[in-house]
Amino acid sequence: MGVLIYTNNPDRYRVGDFIEMKSLTYPPTAEGITYIVSDFKPDDPLWWASVVPYRLVIVCKRKPSLKGEGIMIDWDETKHDFDVATKAMLSWEGRDRVFEIIKNKPIPLLLSWLKANNRDIDTWRRLAEVTFTLPDEYSEAILAYGVKPKRGRVTYPKKKAVERTAVSGCRISDCYVEEILRLSDECANELRDTAKDSLPKGVKKKRQKITEWF
Repeated sequence: MGVLIYTNNPDRYRVGDFIEMKSLTYPPTAEGITYIVSDFKPDDPLWWASVVPYRLVIVCKRKPSLKGEGIMIDWDETKHDFDVATKAMLSWEGRDRVFEIIKNKPIPLLLSWLKANNRDIDTWRRLAEVTFTLPDEYSEAILAYGVKPKRGRVTYPKKKAVERTAVSGCRISDCYVEEILRLSDECANELRDTAKDSLPKGVKKKRQKITEWF
């Protein structure tokens, strides 16, 4: 009899002899093999636990509430909370403590918050010399000791705007060209003859018949 394991962190089971599958492609019947499955919901977990010779690891997003012999719940409850690190970097006075808190935090995330709240050109020049070139400790040191803390409300970084492509024959600054092409078959037909691939999403590629009133 083996064990059936439910987990949200399969990394610790990717050791030794293991087979990883998106669904249960192969029967988990080999001795000493760990089977890791990410898209499998057994109807009878107790039965599977009784027939698996070694380990069947089921990766899931929600923690199940199952009990029984041969069933184990190995759940990682750790949550990555970066709010404290970003707030400390921008506003805390004790910079030694800030340095310890921002260690091993994602540098791009910290930079995005710094960009929205700090315009000190000297700080950005120092970061440009070391970021993604030298070890992260250099960037962390600049973010801890080179940023002057400021009290007040923290500005959230803005999401990157979706890049627009210019429709053939139009400027990228023409804000209403897509709306015109959706409403006017006559204008859309001209584009269908020359560059139908540049038609906006939702506009038919096939040339449309124009009805005129006399």
